[in-house]
Amino acid sequence: GGGGGGEEAPAAATSTTKKNIKLFKVGHKIPAKRLMTFKRDEDLTFSVQYDGDVPKGTPSLLAKYNITGVKAAMEKYPKGGKPKINVSFRLTRSGLVDVDKAEAAIEEMVEVEVCETIKTPKNASNATNATEGEEGAEGG
Repeated sequence: GGGGGGEEAPAAATSTTKKNIKLFKVGHKIPAKRLMTFKRDEDLTFSVQYDGDVPKGTPSLLAKYNITGVKAAMEKYPKGGKPKINVSFRLTRSGLVDVDKAEAAIEEMVEVEVCETIKTPKNASNATNATEGEEGAEGG
């Protein structure tokens, strides 16, 4: 039994923490998108590579992407927690994987003091009497 000749291996992404994530499976329909969310407070680096068997002479590494500006954004919002970094990967019609867009969402907790004054009506009948009196004045 022979292997699946000419079949492309799926693409996988690796960040600096060396976590392998399968982005697209073999035979995935194209074009396609995949959104990945990471909780990081520093810049990220991704290596996109084939996973599994590739034809002899084919490099397994497809591309390397650096997502920068995360650390700079954290300096602007020091009270913010670890940001959620959304990275959108795209599988093109030609079978290539690229980063479509990357954005960071930083939630910052801010304390706000709220003062409310609640007036309670002394007598409910006062309100009805006032409207009845105004109507009578208009009529005469």
